[in-house]
Amino acid sequence: MRNILFTLFAIFALFACTPTDSYKISGTYKDAPQNGKIYLAQLTSSSIDYIDSAEIKNNKFEFTGKQDTPIVRFIFYPLAEGGEDIIPLVLENGNISIKIGKGRTIVSGTELNNAMQNYKDEFHEVSRRAEKAFLSIRNTDNITQEKLDSLQSAADALSSEMSQVLYNHISANIENPIGAFIISTSGPMCDPAELCGIIDSVPEAYRDERFTQFYKIFKEDIQRKIGAIETAEGNAYINFELRDINGKETLFSSIVENNKYTLLDFWASWCTPCRKAMPRIKEIHEKYGKKGLAVVSLSLDTDGEAWKKAVADLEMTWTQLCNPDGGSNQVGKAYGIEFIPTVLIIDKSGKIIARGLEGEALSAKIEELMK
Repeated sequence: MRNILFTLFAIFALFACTPTDSYKISGTYKDAPQNGKIYLAQLTSSSIDYIDSAEIKNNKFEFTGKQDTPIVRFIFYPLAEGGEDIIPLVLENGNISIKIGKGRTIVSGTELNNAMQNYKDEFHEVSRRAEKAFLSIRNTDNITQEKLDSLQSAADALSSEMSQVLYNHISANIENPIGAFIISTSGPMCDPAELCGIIDSVPEAYRDERFTQFYKIFKEDIQRKIGAIETAEGNAYINFELRDINGKETLFSSIVENNKYTLLDFWASWCTPCRKAMPRIKEIHEKYGKKGLAVVSLSLDTDGEAWKKAVADLEMTWTQLCNPDGGSNQVGKAYGIEFIPTVLIIDKSGKIIARGLEGEALSAKIEELMK
């Protein structure tokens, strides 16, 4: 009878210590400053919102609460030498353990926090090796080119390994908050093509403000990179329709098909290098505009009045296209325009025969084509 009662008591104690509808964060901080306070917080791109706080007593602290949906939150803790540091954790129901130590902090106890710690440990290890490799490259006063190339090759390999580590942990955690957290904090270090294949799989519940901001920029960047590849020299141009300076809808193909060559100039009124380059575009137009070369300036302006004023001030008498409501920007993405001015030259068949030429190189190419 005593054995049965003891067994029942042990089972009851086990379940009592492992709550399923609330969380308990038990922390130890060996070198905590006296009378220190520790905070549980939510981070946005512009603010820190404190959720809870706890006193550090005898190098220990504790948080309790309930979290229906697991979410990444942060622990802010004071440093003995002044200032504070931060630890990410997955706030989820269950017993969570935090051990704050010099140089390393461990968060464990629940499935997702164990996964988060595994990610942090692996990424820290490869980051440490990568940092060591890059430092070796910097300290190269008396070194042969062969040795320098070897060090650079090793550093590049570690950079690729770091990217792969991130991708592996994102992929393994794409359906929980850890995946979104890694993307929003380290996404730029991943291989864009790989990340593009899985980023859409992040559940809406985990797309917080920081993730959404990164997602928007990342997707636009990917679209531009794809556009740049699709409109590289040797490829066909992409047709579009935009309004001209008089508000008339103009189909770009109607210009390309009716001229020997078309010079497509991406620019904007606010772009100083674009304005400085405009006299050369004007000179090319005046010299070859009646000999089979169409010049088209496509503005990425979002302010229609500023665009029209610049066109008048710069005496741009050739074809001017712009849809300030966003249409111009969509064309810019389709062509992979990452900086302006960018010039493309397209032949009558629609083939892009030059991209990115400027200055004397642009003038020389046009002269060669128009002979």
